[in-house]
Amino acid sequence: MKDYSKNTNLSTNDSKSSTDQSIAWFRASTRYINSHRGCTFVIAIDGEVFYSPYFQDLIADLLLLKSIGVRLILVHGARSQILETYNHGAIEVPNDENMTITRKDEIDAISGVVGTLSAKIDAMFLSGRTDRSDGIRLIRGNFLVAKPLGVKKGIDFQQTGKVRHVEVDLLHDQLDSGCLLLQSNIGYSVTGELFNLCEIEIATEIAISLKAEKMIVMTRRNGVTDAQGNLIAHLSPNESVHHMSRMKGSENEEERFFGKQIECSARAVESGVNRTHMISHASNGTLIRELFTPEGCGTLISKDDSKKLRKGRISDAAEILNLIRPLEESGLLINRSKEFIESEINNFRVIDVEGEIVACAALHLETETTAEVSCIATSDQYRNKGLGKKLLSSLESQAKKLGVTQIFVLTTGAAHWFIENEFTETSLDSLPKSRQLIYDTARKSKIFIKNI
Repeated sequence: MKDYSKNTNLSTNDSKSSTDQSIAWFRASTRYINSHRGCTFVIAIDGEVFYSPYFQDLIADLLLLKSIGVRLILVHGARSQILETYNHGAIEVPNDENMTITRKDEIDAISGVVGTLSAKIDAMFLSGRTDRSDGIRLIRGNFLVAKPLGVKKGIDFQQTGKVRHVEVDLLHDQLDSGCLLLQSNIGYSVTGELFNLCEIEIATEIAISLKAEKMIVMTRRNGVTDAQGNLIAHLSPNESVHHMSRMKGSENEEERFFGKQIECSARAVESGVNRTHMISHASNGTLIRELFTPEGCGTLISKDDSKKLRKGRISDAAEILNLIRPLEESGLLINRSKEFIESEINNFRVIDVEGEIVACAALHLETETTAEVSCIATSDQYRNKGLGKKLLSSLESQAKKLGVTQIFVLTTGAAHWFIENEFTETSLDSLPKSRQLIYDTARKSKIFIKNI
């Protein structure tokens, strides 16, 4: 009986912990709900998504976005299905185009394959609707005019096409009426000819034409990685060029296409789209994690760094307190009240990720030439990302402007980190007299100094 009672308590505690985490996440997501409402998102999915076990969950997530007021255009491709049906392995496709050749005698059948996929999305939206999304209408349409890709490097791409122009007014009319829009990779020319287009190119042109806030590219991969396979959380368009070239130069067809996705994502940002997100369709909930958590789960491409280093504000005090509390509880930092932080807020520098404080540090002027660095803290999700060093560098620059020539720090658990950042251990006698008088002998903090 005892064992059963213990297990029940553990189960209850686990359930409470999970509930608390869900509540905390929902509260934190409010800022994202408010910032996303009324924005235009263009989402590109390739044919691989249709094979994902999480496809129905993705549809539910799209309905969730629509229900909070996001203006959505979903662009789907059928690359995998077309290659399975018409495997022209003998034909080499130029790397710079990375497009399949669509033969004239196959375009009608390919259009049928694509139409079947569009109908599948339509059906899944209908079956996935709940009370909260019952009024949402999915409109399938051709919101662009196509043109032939033509002859490239001596190869006639026949019915493979590209976007001539986007029907912007038509898109705005449908979005203004509250519809969720679906565009396939099949387009018509001004003469009524059918063309097979690339979904990432379509999504890019639509996003640029609508001046969308976001373009979201769902891929097989978690995002862009470096040569060692580590996920890169943020890239500028210029930084994307290296990774695009590396992928497009590969002999692997999937990697070349990923290179094209990177290229289009960067081009969208260069052409006025605020941000492009590259995330995986192979895991559940990636769309929600990317859009409603500060750390995201893929690669963000934007001109601005999403991690903003700025001066502290009174409104940051509660978040700074939450950030440093675990370090206080573990004894690494001394306890500070909210009132104290508010009184010292002008001495703080913080790193803000989409409205959430993820790191902080403070600089306190002790004498005209000495200052103390204190309260360095980083949230768990952003550890080992160089934020502490970024803050320290900012504080050093600030100190130099104030005429400070030496900074010091007291620490019980981060000695090696300060040594790595060119601090030298010293004795209590090296501190200004005012700081010596309030030194806590019980904590036995180590003292480090740095000449700047």
